[in-house]
Amino acid sequence: MSKIEENEAHRQAVEEARQQNKKLTAVLSNESNERMIQIRERAIQQVRDKADSTMKSLKLRDELARQELEKVREAQEKRRLIKALRSALRHGLISNINK
Repeated sequence: MSKIEENEAHRQAVEEARQQNKKLTAVLSNESNERMIQIRERAIQQVRDKADSTMKSLKLRDELARQELEKVREAQEKRRLIKALRSALRHGLISNINK
């Protein structure tokens, strides 16, 4: 073979190797992208699950706080009524039932 033919064969071999590398890189990149998408989707789902769990917890706390506030208001109203009754008894607006 002449030098030109050898160089041409070498160039052809190098070009074929580049093409194979591009194909391999594309396949690996595609697989990597799919894995990254799966990982990202799992991470997003975990964040959503945690957010749902947190939201349920917050709703439960809000409900408990609302119930506690209702109890406090009922107790305050009872104390107001007792105070009003005592005041009325002191001022003779109502008669003492126990007498």
